[in-house]
Amino acid sequence: MPKDDLSGKNLDNVSLSGEDMEQSDLSGASLRHASLKGARLRDANLAGSDLHDADLQNADLTGADLHDADLTDAHLEGVDLTRAASLESATGLPDAGAEVERHANVSHARSARVDVLDRIDAERAGWDALFEGIPAAWLDLPDALGDWSVRDVIAHLSGWRKPFLDELQAAVQGTAPPLSGWPYTPEEIGTGAAEDETKLQAVNAWLHERSAHRTRDQVLAEAALQWALLRAIVERMPDTLLNDPAAFPRLDGQSLAERIQGGDLFSHFHDEHEPGLHAWLARMRGRPAAG
Repeated sequence: MPKDDLSGKNLDNVSLSGEDMEQSDLSGASLRHASLKGARLRDANLAGSDLHDADLQNADLTGADLHDADLTDAHLEGVDLTRAASLESATGLPDAGAEVERHANVSHARSARVDVLDRIDAERAGWDALFEGIPAAWLDLPDALGDWSVRDVIAHLSGWRKPFLDELQAAVQGTAPPLSGWPYTPEEIGTGAAEDETKLQAVNAWLHERSAHRTRDQVLAEAALQWALLRAIVERMPDTLLNDPAAFPRLDGQSLAERIQGGDLFSHFHDEHEPGLHAWLARMRGRPAAG
C-alpha cells in the first residue's frame, strides 16, 4: 500500500507486516500494538503517530519522519533509527547512553555491509568478464564440461542458487519461502554418504531437464537477475539477519555477511565449474567464433 493517506486513522492492533508503505502518510495515526514487522516505511510520515508497543522489528525507517512520534515500549530490534528523520523529538526511545552505543554498532554494521556489497560487485564483475568473453555461438556447444554446454553450466548454477535466494528474500519480507520443487531438499541430500550422492545427482538431472528447453538468452538473463537480486537483498536486509550466524541454518554457523566476504557463497562456481571452463576455453583458442 505505497503512498497511502492514513493520517489520523485508528490502526490499533492492525497487522501491516511486510507491507510496502513507502512515502505513506501515517501522521497522527494510532498504531498501538500494531504489527509493522519488516514493513517498508521509507520516507513515510509518522509525525505525531502513536506507536506504543507496536512491533517494528526489521522495519525499514530510512528517511521516515518520527517528529513527536511515541515509541514507548515499541519493539525495535533490527531497526536502524539513525536513518530516520526528526528522531530527536520522538518519545519512548531507549536512554541516550544506550542509543550512542547502538549507533556505534550501526556504523560498524554499515561498514561491514559496504564490504559485503563490494565483494558481490567483484564476484559479478569476474562472472561477467568470463561469460561475456565467450562467443555466443560457443555457449551451446556440447562437451564444454563433461556432457554439458556452457549454457547448461550457467543454468545449473542458477538452479542451485534459486532456493537460497528465495529463502533470503523471504527472510527480508517476513514470509515463508516458496517450495523449490526439487526431488530432494538440500537438507535431505546431506553430505558424504553414497545415498546422498545419488540424491545429489537426481537433483542435478532434474535441474538439467528443467532448463534443457530454455534459450541461452533466457539462461543468461536469469543469471544476471540473480546477481541483481542478491545485491538488492543484502542492501535491504536488516543487520540482525545479515550478521547473525544462526539466521540461516544452511550456512553452517556462518552469517550471510561472513559467507559472502569469505567467498564461500561462490565456491560452487569457483571450485567445481570455473577451472573446467577455463580449461575448455584454452582448448578452444584459435577456433572460429561462429559455426
